[in-house]
Amino acid sequence: MSKFVRARYEDGVLKPLGRIDLKEGEEVFISIEERGRSLVELIKDLRDETPKVEDPVKVLEEMRK
Repeated sequence: MSKFVRARYEDGVLKPLGRIDLKEGEEVFISIEERGRSLVELIKDLRDETPKVEDPVKVLEEMRK
């Protein structure tokens, strides 16, 4: 049976962030997957990479003059 459990690495030890239903001394296989970037981080990166353009409201106001 496979389960996914979040863990934090501290002082050389992986510490589960939730309850794990295992017997004392039971051995398991661990697959480590680094946390991906959050949606907020991705949006900030896109914002920084997007070329700066004029404010569309100001452009429309100028066109209407």
